[in-house]
Amino acid sequence: MNLKFIVSVTLAASALFQSLPAYAQTSSAPAIAAPKAAQRNATPALWVVRDDDTTIYLFGTFHFLPEGLNWNTGAVKSGFESADSLKLEIANLAADTPAIRSIMTEQGQLPQGQSLYDGLSDRQARELQRIISESGIAADSITKLRPWLASIILSVSLYQKLGLNPGNGADQTLDGLARARGIPVEGFETGAEQMQFFASRPADQQRAMLLSTLKEWDESKSMLDQMLAAWSRGDARKIGTMMSDGLRAQPELAAVLLTDRNRRWADWIEGRMAKPGTVFVAVGAGHLAGRDSVQAFLNKKGLKANRVPNPVSNQPVTHQGR
Repeated sequence: MNLKFIVSVTLAASALFQSLPAYAQTSSAPAIAAPKAAQRNATPALWVVRDDDTTIYLFGTFHFLPEGLNWNTGAVKSGFESADSLKLEIANLAADTPAIRSIMTEQGQLPQGQSLYDGLSDRQARELQRIISESGIAADSITKLRPWLASIILSVSLYQKLGLNPGNGADQTLDGLARARGIPVEGFETGAEQMQFFASRPADQQRAMLLSTLKEWDESKSMLDQMLAAWSRGDARKIGTMMSDGLRAQPELAAVLLTDRNRRWADWIEGRMAKPGTVFVAVGAGHLAGRDSVQAFLNKKGLKANRVPNPVSNQPVTHQGR
């Protein structure tokens, strides 16, 4: 069983999910306002690569976060505030939304007469029907989508129902803070490029994405708790293990979402080390964990990424979703 697929994909490429809120809005009754979240502390992991005149921080983000989680403190805050530029997976996502929507329209729709249910067993079809009902998304809308896009939209709806919000995510927070400071914000990729990672998958890989979403729907809450807790205490080893478990059954997708991108990003960091200055690099935490992490590729280039001390939080953290 391909465990933890939803969570793994989210940490690998979910920055693009921030452009999909309208598609994941539920059609059921309005949600009841939750009580104000208690303030909790988190101490996520941070690394640094240095030479005589260049400093590059590597920060692993969680793209969706609950309210009330204080993570921009300590070494993370100090490192970010010392930087003269910010490098994200995606910068200025709003401007890229039209291109993303174009891909969704042109490559995310099934041909007329086909349905998302096609090829599913009776049991799988019942499970899909239940999940669509729980998501609150109109069935006649999502069943016309190709499996890759339906899987992403269902996952977004699940995150929202669990009280996780991209607006609270580390990426958007850092983006806003950097622009308020007036420092340059650049992206490794565009939102359209990230969307294309999924849209270009062969039909069998797209079907595997959908089946993994169906299998893991009910257990995703506890998986998210585990992943968020690991991120909050800076446990990169745990994150790496969960990422590996989640993508092991789909090595082609793992190469596209993780390995190939980590290699390219390490190449960029190597080149950037030739210029003076301080850069704060913030990408999904899954890219900075495991044997094919950005740090692993840097090490092959003779660049050592050192862990920056950031005291471990003694507070258990969960998303406290409804």
